[in-house]
Amino acid sequence: MKSMFPLRMSKYAEFIGNTLNRGNFSPFLLFLLIILVVSIGIAPTLSYAASIDSPRKQMSNGSEPEEVICNPDLTLMIRYSGEAACVTSTTAEKLSEANWGATQKEFPVDSNQITALINYRTIDESRQKDGLAIMDLNPHSETFGDILQDAPVGEGVLMHHPFYNSDRSKIYNTALMGERLYQVNLHDNTIFDVSPIDTGSCVVGEDMIFSKDGEKFYLTCMGSDNILVFDAKTNQLIDEIYANQEENSEAFTKYPHGISADETIDRMIVTQTVSPALDDPQSSVTIIEFSTGKVLSTLELAKNPDTPSAPVEVLFHPQQRLAYVSGMLDGTIWVLVWDEQTESFAPKLIDDGAEREHSWPLDLNIGPKGNLFVSFAVPGVVNEYSLENPEQPELLRTLPAMPGAHHTLFSQDGQYMFVQNNLLNLDGLNSGTISVVDLSSGNLIATIDDTLKQGMMIESIDFIYEESLTKTTLGS
Repeated sequence: MKSMFPLRMSKYAEFIGNTLNRGNFSPFLLFLLIILVVSIGIAPTLSYAASIDSPRKQMSNGSEPEEVICNPDLTLMIRYSGEAACVTSTTAEKLSEANWGATQKEFPVDSNQITALINYRTIDESRQKDGLAIMDLNPHSETFGDILQDAPVGEGVLMHHPFYNSDRSKIYNTALMGERLYQVNLHDNTIFDVSPIDTGSCVVGEDMIFSKDGEKFYLTCMGSDNILVFDAKTNQLIDEIYANQEENSEAFTKYPHGISADETIDRMIVTQTVSPALDDPQSSVTIIEFSTGKVLSTLELAKNPDTPSAPVEVLFHPQQRLAYVSGMLDGTIWVLVWDEQTESFAPKLIDDGAEREHSWPLDLNIGPKGNLFVSFAVPGVVNEYSLENPEQPELLRTLPAMPGAHHTLFSQDGQYMFVQNNLLNLDGLNSGTISVVDLSSGNLIATIDDTLKQGMMIESIDFIYEESLTKTTLGS
């Protein structure tokens, strides 16, 4: 059944506003209107007052005085003795006149929000439903860290990850429970509708990819060992990719999670991770013929045969015929290089996080300068690798986050990285925060954590690409 909270919100909010403006209301009527709004699950903007870290804290995290970032409408001054301070423009003038220090940079308020769609699970009895929310991630906006809209979806659905279709005109959202897959009708930074999609036999919806022609999409189902194929125009289930390990031990699907494809070589790679109970970890990826869905082979990725790697994510290089894979349980990063003659992949270990006490590598992302960014949930960092030699990435630096470092996003100008810190609310991997890192200095400048006080454990984040979303409403 479709959720209609945002549409109702706009209509009732307009009605209340008109009523108040006309002045023809009674206190009893106003009380009834407020009860009506609350009863249908509407949540207005929730201000959590997120702010950029103080200059002292930024400097303790490694920033030089001139690298300090100030909160909106403040000015960075550097004292002649070397300390940094963020002050109002009036105070900056007075301090300059008093020969206290020099003005370094002004940080005006940015009226442009950087909106993101977040998935959250409830961790508070007062908040009964898991759901979606829209948040402003711009550190220079007056609404930085604010939840602009809260859209509860259902009890125990465990909304997991948003995905855009090939032209970013639609947003889909996987779920570990509930209906496993939903389409989110979102535009003008407002969620209008969250509609379940029939996923047939799917158990535990994980990751998605879309064909380049926009005709199909693929959903990995970790609990049912299959990859489902859908008509991207109608959202109808049209096929299933499945191969039983007992029937063919060299080509099978099991606990599929990460998925990526390169249509130029007609190959899809799907990781074999762990069971939904987080046991029985695997050490292989499945190679599939993209055009037919035929399961061709499995490829083992393990630095030690006695230690399962649990490959979790896979990402094809955008220009090269090779793919990167993160081994969640043994801290490894692999590259699978395509061999034209044999039409197969040759695996190579390219980094072992254990050498730096980095473990639980998760997200793989191509970010600013075309570099590869890999999150490590323990201790909670993101490693940046140069892809100048795509077959042997070079570690450039380790960027700070928090335990559970997982999904990463990058501001359009390449100045900031946003890291969502939580993996399945597991103890020690569930900071539940969003870290904001200044990529020019490589230092942490802000942490969004007040959502925890509202009983929301953030599961994933993605930007809202407003310019490409199809503008439809329930009434259209």
